[in-house]
Amino acid sequence: MCWKRKKPKIDPFAAAIFFPAPALGKELQRLSHIKENVEDKLELRRKQFHVLLSTIHELQQTLENDEKFSKAEEPQETQMETETEQQI
Repeated sequence: MCWKRKKPKIDPFAAAIFFPAPALGKELQRLSHIKENVEDKLELRRKQFHVLLSTIHELQQTLENDEKFSKAEEPQETQMETETEQQI
């Protein structure tokens, strides 16, 4: 009697799980590349946003300093105008 070994049959779904199609590897690689690009863009936008906020803060400081300077000059200008009028 000759016994033949039976090869285990693999369910097509099990085969798909254990032996993924080569296309999935390519798709995974493509998606990984897209993810890297998106992360790079996000990092760039974060840096740009930081620069924007820093610039806004500097401009606010400049405006506040200008206002303080203008308020400090107003009494001097008023005093000079009064002295000029008195001389006339």
